[in-house]
Amino acid sequence: ISNLNGNPNLTPEHAVTLTFGAVIDVAKQQSLTVDYWRIKVDDMIAPQDVDSIYATCLSYITNPTFDVNHPFCQQVRRDPTTGAHATNPITFTNQAQTDLAGVDVQYNWRHEVGKGSLSLTFLTSFLDQFKARPNRDQAMVDYKGTSGPSAVSGVTRYAYDYKTFTTLGYNVGNWSASLRHRYLPALTHEANVLNSQMLYEPTGSYKLFDATMRYSFKKSMEVRFGIDNLLTGDLANIAHLRDRDFQFIRHDVTNYIDVDGPVDYVLHWASPAS
Repeated sequence: ISNLNGNPNLTPEHAVTLTFGAVIDVAKQQSLTVDYWRIKVDDMIAPQDVDSIYATCLSYITNPTFDVNHPFCQQVRRDPTTGAHATNPITFTNQAQTDLAGVDVQYNWRHEVGKGSLSLTFLTSFLDQFKARPNRDQAMVDYKGTSGPSAVSGVTRYAYDYKTFTTLGYNVGNWSASLRHRYLPALTHEANVLNSQMLYEPTGSYKLFDATMRYSFKKSMEVRFGIDNLLTGDLANIAHLRDRDFQFIRHDVTNYIDVDGPVDYVLHWASPAS
């Protein structure tokens, strides 16, 4: 539990962004785009993370003498009566750092079909690195291929090694429709990177379908229809849990359920669209 306060001593962020690429006309109505990008922020404005405060205070690397007067140890609060964790005061700082890089490859194809136009777009985004740290007392960690970083606020989590987006579209007159497929590969838990002794199970890969349709009345007015995530899940994602002390129950969550015997955990595995 934390209490976030403002910080009048913040300074502006400083970022270095590098991008370069090429567009190649493969054939008539076909093109290939390749872009390299890198974004580095050395003094990112972000709220402190309570877990990082404890980790920096109690680590022999950042606090080798375990000095209670260490600045991060001074932010640890405990209940004076019970000694339990109390609300920690945190603030915004310029301590967070990120260094991200990757390559985007996109193929575009278009062909006249009937009275309309059929198009296909395939985009793959490859991640080269996803380095981050919540404060300068900690080492930069590459979260590529993991669920992190959770300790750096303001940075999108889930650093997939790569992602693919495939869109098939058709336009005729005022009508247009598209079907999109997104593929997200397996991820390992960020704890496995922070501590090699951790043995968290990786997630399975994930596939998403969605469909959209649009009708334009005028240049400034249109109606859109959409279906998000046509495939909401796959039992193969939990195949590794079979033959263990685990039971999968497919059930309507709007109805009551009775389970015989003790229950250790209840996991509600809804789709991202829920």
